[in-house]
Amino acid sequence: MRLLKLTELRDVSLEEIQRAARCWAREQRTNPKAQSYGNSASFFVYAAKKWLRFHGRLKRPSAPPMRFADQLNYFARYMAEEQGFSPYSVRSHCAKTSKFLEWFGERHRLLTRAKIEDVDEFLAMKGAGRWSRRSVSVAAQALRAFFRYAETRGWCATGFAKGIQGPKIYKYEGVPGGPSWEQVCRLLRSVKGSNPAVRRARAILSLLAIYGLRTGEVSRLMLRDFDWREEEYVRKGTKLYIEGKLQTTSWQDRQSGEKKYRTEIVARDLVLLGSCENRQNATAQAAGHGLDTEPSPAVVEDNIPF
Repeated sequence: MRLLKLTELRDVSLEEIQRAARCWAREQRTNPKAQSYGNSASFFVYAAKKWLRFHGRLKRPSAPPMRFADQLNYFARYMAEEQGFSPYSVRSHCAKTSKFLEWFGERHRLLTRAKIEDVDEFLAMKGAGRWSRRSVSVAAQALRAFFRYAETRGWCATGFAKGIQGPKIYKYEGVPGGPSWEQVCRLLRSVKGSNPAVRRARAILSLLAIYGLRTGEVSRLMLRDFDWREEEYVRKGTKLYIEGKLQTTSWQDRQSGEKKYRTEIVARDLVLLGSCENRQNATAQAAGHGLDTEPSPAVVEDNIPF
């Protein structure tokens, strides 16, 4: 307060804070109680800025006017008033466009000198930096909208916006890739031991990796889903051949008095279609990577790990 000469709250500029910080540092050099004064000035600036910012009295230096600022303001007003864009879309388009105009303004004085190659170079530079493919695509979309408006104002050549192309964004581009088959085999081989927990883990991992079951399908598996003699199992989506007949029964509803019907399938034989081929393919694939594919011994329910 003393060094800043604050008799009451007022706006304080950064220059005033820095002058006061230098005075504070000189005072600390002559203060016998001060243990160190090397960072006195920087700490004074930090504390003063934080205190003034809290009270809303920190006077920030005005940013130098950006080249093509008027064109950007016209574009923002056009999007908000004539196109009806949301405030978020206006800010997003202006932010991306201002990056390009700032970069382009360091190279050319006139917007009429802009070429498609300049836009491509800018997007490639940002893509090689910290911008993701989606950010580059959004920037290309914003620049197309800006130059489409610039064409109507005569700031650039006609048809300029059509030449701006951004990277293609695929539907599942953001989905992380799964592990390679070598990594899966290494994981399966790492599960060693004979205790129930290890055997359960190996059985679940094998069902997930080799047979492609989903986690929900594994969690719903029951012992009756497996044919232990034929080494087959039935799950949702499995192709079945059922031989039998349709049987329709009827009864009288006691409450409504209506006659109702029910049709049932009376099966005499059931065959899993494609199960042998799938089992052979999975076994061959596992065997090719050194996994154990020998037939399992006789199954005893007490030893089943799940």
